[in-house]
Amino acid sequence: MSDKINIEIIYDFDVSIGNIQDLKNTAQVVLRQNSVSECDANILLTDDETIKDLNKRFRGLDEITDVLSFSNEYQGQYYGDKGHVEHSSENLGFVLPEDQCFQLGEVAISIPQAMRQTKNTLESELIKLVAHGFLHLLGYDHMIDSDREIMETLEMKAIKEVSDIV
Repeated sequence: MSDKINIEIIYDFDVSIGNIQDLKNTAQVVLRQNSVSECDANILLTDDETIKDLNKRFRGLDEITDVLSFSNEYQGQYYGDKGHVEHSSENLGFVLPEDQCFQLGEVAISIPQAMRQTKNTLESELIKLVAHGFLHLLGYDHMIDSDREIMETLEMKAIKEVSDIV
């Protein structure tokens, strides 16, 4: 597929996680499955202290969490208040330079928390968290049961496609 999805992984925590490309693939799969073919986004792999600080500053919760999503398009407790819309640079109201894509946002993941909660491998847990985080970037939420079911279905669909690639 010809698209311009650029995912940068930022390491703020030293750990071996296997094939880092699987995390990028997961983000790209979620985006493509939701009709996004052009954007930039970041994945921050960090520690408990950083994720706790981010959670407190931006959500008012003084606790460690596994994943946080910082969308440039959505606001609200879980960045899903506007509902799902098509994403493109045209939604921004201004023209980006030819060499730049729309910046969707950033997903921050606590590696220690992912390690504590994994039922399989760290890599499989990170893939799940990346899928979850990117769905939040796209405006999906899980505050009510019907939304949670939709989000879980989309997560599973993305994880299955990624496992087929690997």
